[in-house]
Amino acid sequence: MFDKLSYRTVIGTILFFALVKLLVLFYFVHNFQLWEDHYIALNILKEKSFYIYSDGIKCYSYQFPVYPFLLAVIYFISGISPITVAIFHIILSSFTAWFIYKVCLFFTEYFQVSEWILRKKNTVAFFSALGFILHPAIVYYSLIQIHPFTLDIFMLFFSLYLMTKYIENKNYLPFYILTIGLTVLTRGTLVVSTIPLVIILWEKEGFIKMTKQILIIGLLAFLTNTPWLIRNYYKDGIIGYQSIAPRNLWVGSLKNGEGSNYLLNGKNYYQELSQADIVALQKLNPKEQYDFFTDKWKKNISDDPIGFAKLFLLKLNNFWFFRQHIGNEYSDTLKKMIPVYKMVYLIILLLACIAVFFMGWRVIALICIPIVLSLMQAFFYVETRHRLIIEPILIYLAIITLFTFIVKLQSKINAFPSPSERD
Repeated sequence: MFDKLSYRTVIGTILFFALVKLLVLFYFVHNFQLWEDHYIALNILKEKSFYIYSDGIKCYSYQFPVYPFLLAVIYFISGISPITVAIFHIILSSFTAWFIYKVCLFFTEYFQVSEWILRKKNTVAFFSALGFILHPAIVYYSLIQIHPFTLDIFMLFFSLYLMTKYIENKNYLPFYILTIGLTVLTRGTLVVSTIPLVIILWEKEGFIKMTKQILIIGLLAFLTNTPWLIRNYYKDGIIGYQSIAPRNLWVGSLKNGEGSNYLLNGKNYYQELSQADIVALQKLNPKEQYDFFTDKWKKNISDDPIGFAKLFLLKLNNFWFFRQHIGNEYSDTLKKMIPVYKMVYLIILLLACIAVFFMGWRVIALICIPIVLSLMQAFFYVETRHRLIIEPILIYLAIITLFTFIVKLQSKINAFPSPSERD
């Protein structure tokens, strides 16, 4: 049945679960968690200005720009209603599922997989997309959290999809460049989506041609970001995408912390600031706050470089596994589901690791994304949602492992003689 999956079946499944999510949203979701992007969007609408108050100071460069501007557009059209954003998230997730399906098709053909799995590529891609659609934590973020996570994961797989189109047809270059620019403006660490292109072009076209293309793409994509960077310097005096970056670095360097927004005692990182620090922050402009946390981060490193290295390893561990206080900001009902999530995730991670070992060197072109992202996040700070972005990749690799097990099992069963043959 699944050998001849049509696009109609895939799209129909995506639309069916989108409808189910809409019904859940309308009948069961009554409260939404609003993040900073929501309030930035309100300020865009009311005052025509992109800003938020950070520790009592008006900050114009607090957040990456794409998601807050999208929220502002949605609120302008529909009114200030979080449920409309959740509907937008469902639509966005539906497109993400389609892009995951297409990206998995591409990589199944690219990898050195068995002929049997290659014949089942539509099935592998279909179940990979389905794993994303039904992922409870991803569904939770899309329905309840007014947070850029849903857009982050969309931009990752949309940029990977356009990468596959560019590899097949170089006429897609302008679209790919623009998408990479927007992807970085959505979340800086999503630049990892370009690494597979480096590896694949190097193999297919050689080092020189690959280098020329990557330099062109990188330079032009960066140029699309320069208006935002110039604005941030003009408005807040910072050189960078967001003024909160040094704060995140400092949070990830706290030796009384676990490399997240929470300390080992389960309290928020603000507990590490003295009362004098808190008072001082409310008198500093964004650039001075930027320098304030930069200096604190550097001091933590210089005071205990070995401890900083240990924290980096702890954050790396927390990315791939689980931090001590995972879910402490969730309801008691959701906390009860965390052990189930942990168990399922560990099984998926194990199966994905097995796939890496038997699929040949080309798997590096895909597995480099979660590996490099984990290193980048460990340099800053780590929350479980940072890993959720790449879990569809792990699900895809786990499914390939399961299919390989099925092939081997069928081969062993077929190797046994039938009763008539034994007679």
